[in-house]
Amino acid sequence: MCVKSLVDYKKSFDLEKQLDRLTEALMIHLSAIVNKSGLHPLDEDAVIAGFKALAKNGIAFDPDEVTNLATAHGWQPLALKYLEKAVTDIQNGVNKRIKHGAKIPTLKQLEEMATRGGL
Repeated sequence: MCVKSLVDYKKSFDLEKQLDRLTEALMIHLSAIVNKSGLHPLDEDAVIAGFKALAKNGIAFDPDEVTNLATAHGWQPLALKYLEKAVTDIQNGVNKRIKHGAKIPTLKQLEEMATRGGL
């Protein structure tokens, strides 16, 4: 019983490391493709699609951590405000609508982003 608990703990720890890696990869990707000063509607769709993908695949993310990552990647206050609201809404289960046809990435695509360093 103790060994199973230790194995479960290790799996949980490894999963946490993966989650942080996927969230960071998504932020690197978004930072490369969006206008970090003020998001265009297509940029907003990319944010929604990316974080919906994380949520859809059961990947937890912390809005504060996301905001810190965005700040580190040069996002400006207007874009940060939208990002924080969108991420918080998605985390809380609000169905944010994709208005301009952005596709929600698959878990495989997110993992590929992480492997390539976000791009």
